[in-house]
Amino acid sequence: MSENLDHVVAEIGLMDLEDLRAEWRRRYGAPPPLRSMSLLRRLLSWRIQSEVLGVSTQLRARRFDALARSKPKVGNSESARD
Repeated sequence: MSENLDHVVAEIGLMDLEDLRAEWRRRYGAPPPLRSMSLLRRLLSWRIQSEVLGVSTQLRARRFDALARSKPKVGNSESARD
């Protein structure tokens, strides 16, 4: 299965913007209105990998929340003295 996933992700890396949008449409319906090939490529690859590897939406949401809470504070006076 991982070889197939690697192949799909490699193919995505070679697609132009129209191909990326067509692949998204084939898999998920209307593609997001992105003009950035790089962003759409990463989003499509990430979504396919999460489906194949079984990362749940709830787990992703918890991880994003944890990352948001752990964001370092800017202007910390202690680190400024070091």
